[in-house]
Amino acid sequence: MFQSRDHRSVGFITEAKDPYEIYDLNSKILPEKYPIEYITELMINFPNLQLVYVTYTQSEYKTVGYILGYVDTDNNVCLSALGILKEFRSQGIGRKLINQFLENVRDHVKVRNIDSQSVYLHVKIDNTNAIKLYKSIGFKIIELIPNYYSDNSDAYLMKYRLT
Repeated sequence: MFQSRDHRSVGFITEAKDPYEIYDLNSKILPEKYPIEYITELMINFPNLQLVYVTYTQSEYKTVGYILGYVDTDNNVCLSALGILKEFRSQGIGRKLINQFLENVRDHVKVRNIDSQSVYLHVKIDNTNAIKLYKSIGFKIIELIPNYYSDNSDAYLMKYRLT
């Protein structure tokens, strides 16, 4: 159980169980929309890498953030998406989700005997808050990828060393 910095809510991280919940959050938060089939496939194949952050405020539970990831065909781990509802940002929820994700990744690759040394992600180059967060956790910018997103905006490829 986590208490937010401004004490508005108490929350916890758990594995995502409802692909439609993630789909709805994704539609509200990120400009890149993931199809429900993609989210469902991730939840079936990599259940411990799909996490949500749930708050308890004013006597109700509400999912306010999520993180999605997978192991690709080359055994590299991808942090595919991280999203927090706007009114719950800057409360440390993204950091908590990433840290739990990285812990789950370490367990996942160890249990499945996967030789993976890093986690990678893509982030829009103008998403300065996300870049700052990722860098503070230990991700490093590896390269600039022009026209990566559907709106032709550029992305940074960032990596985090697991070892």
